Amino acid sequence: MKRRAIALSALVLAITACSPSETIAEQILEGQGIDNVEIDSDTGEVRIEVEGDDGGSVVIGGGDVPSGFPIDVPGGGEVQAVLQAEGNTTVSLLYDTADFDTIAAFYESWVGSSGADVQNKFESSNPLSVAWTLEKGSDTYTISISEAGEQTIVSLFVTEG
Repeated sequence: MKRRAIALSALVLAITACSPSETIAEQILEGQGIDNVEIDSDTGEVRIEVEGDDGGSVVIGGGDVPSGFPIDVPGGGEVQAVLQAEGNTTVSLLYDTADFDTIAAFYESWVGSSGADVQNKFESSNPLSVAWTLEKGSDTYTISISEAGEQTIVSLFVTEG
């Protein structure tokens, strides 16, 4: 139920977040039982807190890397989204396209020193991308770096045990 609520939230917010209908979007989501919806049209940040035992939150258009996040994050990126629910955390960041090689080298080094077991590594030259799937104890980490036009997209996924 919580995952469906977060998915519904993301859909409604994608449609309405940057429009003058932010109050309507908040009402739609809250009418579906999703509490604590905040849409800030000045910053473009959308924040949803889902209450309950398993809780969860979605921040689109900003946010901060969660405290204690187990994957290191190189400086210079702009956080685009943070999703947390049921032991899963996703952080998406944007960097300049010119930073692709630097970021890929950063994560190649981090993966080697992380103490995690590499389960899979994927590389592609078209589009330029690299991704790792790692296991550390009972946790799974996925690091994905992709070049997309003028930007390098970094997506970090953590699934706890």
